[in-house]
Amino acid sequence: MTARSNRRRWPASAFSVLAAGLLVAGVTQPVARVGIGSSLSLHALFDLVLAGNLPLDVPRWLGVSGYLPAIGGALLLVAEAFDGPTRVVVRAVGLVVAVASVLAIVVFGPWEAPGDLGPGAWLLSAGAFCALIGAGVESSLERHRRLRRGDRNDADTDTDTDTDPGFGDGRAVVRDPVRTDEEGDRHAVSTVWG
Repeated sequence: MTARSNRRRWPASAFSVLAAGLLVAGVTQPVARVGIGSSLSLHALFDLVLAGNLPLDVPRWLGVSGYLPAIGGALLLVAEAFDGPTRVVVRAVGLVVAVASVLAIVVFGPWEAPGDLGPGAWLLSAGAFCALIGAGVESSLERHRRLRRGDRNDADTDTDTDTDPGFGDGRAVVRDPVRTDEEGDRHAVSTVWG
């Protein structure tokens, strides 16, 4: 990882760090504004769900999802230490874990209406939203970088000189980088020198 690549992706990194902070903070706050979860943090409430000690009809599997947003946030932070495919995989896993668990908590939690959601649920939702924005920003920055560089690092777009046996007279064929036409289709362009 170079300082230049860090400089280019700082907006995506900022969203990931913000998302991780919001996800971890959301787990420590009350998840409901009124009722059973209003005086307990999310992880304490979902400890009760796992133990089956709630008088409500809340599925037990939801108790596990109370810990997953913090794990997703931690994975988003860990992804910042890597570069290349490892970064993409760790970030994707963290994103899926965070967003899926937040959706499960908000949709299946022990509340009647969205107005019953407490600060913890709103922090979790904001964290999942920031994680999605960060992934989109990083994807856009990577696409912009590739377009600006003209895909020169792709194996099928390397410029090289070969002797083409089809000519029989030793003329050289220079393959130029791939060009994109008006419809967005990619085509290899060759120039014959001889």
